[in-house]
Order: sequence, then C-alpha cells, then structure tokens
Amino acid sequence: METEKKYITGRVTNEHQEPLLGVNILIKGTSQGTTTDKDGNYKLNVPIGSQLVFSFVGRKSKVSAPIQKDTAGFNIVLEEMAEELGEVVVTPHNKKENPIKQYYNPRTTITKKKSYNDTLKASKVLLVGGVSLLVGLFLYSLDNKQKSKNIKKVAI
Repeated sequence: METEKKYITGRVTNEHQEPLLGVNILIKGTSQGTTTDKDGNYKLNVPIGSQLVFSFVGRKSKVSAPIQKDTAGFNIVLEEMAEELGEVVVTPHNKKENPIKQYYNPRTTITKKKSYNDTLKASKVLLVGGVSLLVGLFLYSLDNKQKSKNIKKVAI
C-alpha cells in the first residue's frame, strides 16, 4: 500500500520578512526535496506523517511539525546564524626559502644562453679591435718604411 501524500506550499523569509532564494527543503530522512524560488515560495508533494527540513547557508536550520491531512503549508523564518569565534592564534612562518631552490636540481648545470645581442656586442668589440689592429699594422708598416718604430702613438 502506497503512503498517502499531500502538496505542501509556503514561503521562506529572513527575520526582516525578505524572501530567501534557494533555501533547501528536504523531506526528513530522504534526499527528496525542492528549493525556494525568487519570492521565497516552495511547493512539495510530501507523505503524510513526514517532516520538512529547511536549510540555508548562514542561517539556522528548522524542522517542521509532522505533516497531517489538514496541513496546508508552512511559512518559515530562517534566522541568521551568528557564531562567535574563540581565540585566534597567528604564528609566523619563519622558514625563509629561496623560491628558485624549489625548482633547482643540484645535478643540473645552468649556464647563460647567449643571445643575439651578446653575439652582436662581441662582434662590435672584435670589429673595433680589428680596425684598431689594422690601423696599427698599417701605421707600423708606414713607420717601418720611414725607419721609425714609434708604435706607442696607436691605441690598440
């Protein structure tokens, strides 16, 4: 024999009579239920003799009286749940660790990769040095022709 059921309707509000959207309403001891709409209203087909559990995050849950044949519904006010915290202890974390260390493998050798700019800088130095060397050799050869060995005038 199937249990007799009854449609129960009602409204769920906060202590200021404002509707609560999304309040969970379950038939106690089951996973069957519903939620309230934007106006705080609900409608649920419930077996006679069962109870409804109203719950919402940050609010005290409430359990209805058992459903009777003459029960039309429940208008429920869910009060805000204010819990006082005990003592809070904050302890500093003194461990100073280099963030690179967590990615560093001591068996791996890390070398600087040469970039295009590094190569270009080295080329400029070689070019300037090469020109200086060529100028120096040219002046040396001129000095040799003049039987003068005064190379100190040229910066290499």
